[in-house]
Amino acid sequence: AEWVFGLVVIPVVSLPGMIGNISSLIVLYRHGFKKTSNILLAALSLADSFYLVGVNNIPGLIHAYSAGRGFHFSQEVSYLLYGLYQFYRLLELWGNWCSLTLPVLITLERLVAVYFPFQFPSLVTSTRTWVAVFVFCVIWLPVNVYYFFLEDLVFVQQGNEIVGRIVSMRSCANEDIYASVKKAAIILSEPIPIFLVVMGCITVGVRVRMANRKRKKMISVVVAVQKAAPAYRTTWTLMLVCIAYTVTIGTAFVLEMVVSVDWNAEVGVVLQLLVRLVKCVHSSCNFLIYIYINRNFRETYRSIF
Repeated sequence: AEWVFGLVVIPVVSLPGMIGNISSLIVLYRHGFKKTSNILLAALSLADSFYLVGVNNIPGLIHAYSAGRGFHFSQEVSYLLYGLYQFYRLLELWGNWCSLTLPVLITLERLVAVYFPFQFPSLVTSTRTWVAVFVFCVIWLPVNVYYFFLEDLVFVQQGNEIVGRIVSMRSCANEDIYASVKKAAIILSEPIPIFLVVMGCITVGVRVRMANRKRKKMISVVVAVQKAAPAYRTTWTLMLVCIAYTVTIGTAFVLEMVVSVDWNAEVGVVLQLLVRLVKCVHSSCNFLIYIYINRNFRETYRSIF
């Protein structure tokens, strides 16, 4: 079951997601980044792309599924593969954490947009949005550096050849520190953002519903609806992204809690791969939301492709 997830299911789910996210970046670039929502969606698409590339760690697959596990190559090639392995890991970890926390920014942006529509242009500027995205991404750098030093490449004798193997260095690290870092990373990237996004979506939904009721009572209802359509469409797009995020990442979080229970090694590995699969679905579905909801996005996509 392990190799089916690693070599078939995850790549099959990831490939359309990669294509979709790259397409999204191209379309958003064509639309420009004057709109803060475009900046946030582009950042999310980039983070999702990083995760989808990183989770399909080709050197890691070579290492895991070769005979006897390891790199059966010269030391130079093995070191090169190990370097690429760490690069894929960086993309996976960084993309994962950024993808899981950026929806908080998206929700916050919509809260300001629907509750303070007249002050919104002065409160939420392109520059401030870029800075916020940068901070949300850089804040995970120390954790990535810490994880980088938890593995190393060693060479062992296997029969008549020397094999390069990636080994865990956790035994050399402080287990209490490792457990604390892992727990903090999971809490800060999953349950807390999920809670904030859910509460934000409910609050935005209530405000939009109230605004729609007021709008229906206006005499110039047609004009009002026409003028409000673009903002409403943007809000609906971003809220759908957040809802999809809540469902998929909420599922992934529950599975991760199950993984933390003492299972045998094989079951634990399969559960971890299942978590990755759910996160791949999350990183792949945003493009479909953009295409389904946003007519301008659809038309630009068709004109390019």
